[in-house]
Amino acid sequence: DKPKSMLEIAGKTILEWQISSLHNNRLTNINVVTGYKSSRMQAEGVFFHENKNYKKGSELHSLMEVPKKMGSGFVMLYSDILFEDHIMTKMLTCQEDIVLVVDNTIQYHAPEISKIQDFVVSKNKHQPTRRKISFVCENIISKIGAKLNPETATHEFIGLAKFTKTGAEQFLQTYEDCAKNYQGKFQEADDISKFKFTDLIQEMIDRGYVIHFLEIHKGWLEIHRKEDIELANHFLSNI
Repeated sequence: DKPKSMLEIAGKTILEWQISSLHNNRLTNINVVTGYKSSRMQAEGVFFHENKNYKKGSELHSLMEVPKKMGSGFVMLYSDILFEDHIMTKMLTCQEDIVLVVDNTIQYHAPEISKIQDFVVSKNKHQPTRRKISFVCENIISKIGAKLNPETATHEFIGLAKFTKTGAEQFLQTYEDCAKNYQGKFQEADDISKFKFTDLIQEMIDRGYVIHFLEIHKGWLEIHRKEDIELANHFLSNI
């Protein structure tokens, strides 16, 4: 009975693994927004911010607890993912204003019924490839969301993204406009009060902003079930 990021895997909590990856990429100004069982969150060298209304909103609302930390550009990652360091390293080399990391293995297996996945459709005709990750994020997202048809999806968003100063400004301005001026259903959300990160990204795409993606092939895990913990223990024990 603890926050998922406090689960211990291969000798460290999920949060500690994430902090290590950030530090290995010379990112040290780390802000963690807490929600469920906030008092049980512990880690050295990070700033904690509590979202007391976490039950009413989504991960986007938790992110918006720290808008002042985002203005000069930022990296966002979901609290339940683990990934190899090189993925973040390559993401940080991308020069585009907004870059989401996506995995192409969805093209090789059926979606997991028990898990909510954020599907992505590439704007350009996309050929599945296991080639090395490019340092230039030339690929552009046309659609993103959990309710997209998985059969037409080209990728899955893994919960890791990078925003430059310009990208952060565009992101924050779009959020403020939507939160202030919209009511009722919004993108995939039944109500604007519960819209998610992917809903806002889709809204930005609809408004003409270009959202790029960095393609990967495996090298990450989302901790969702007991089986994921067992897999992660094996995955990280070799690192």
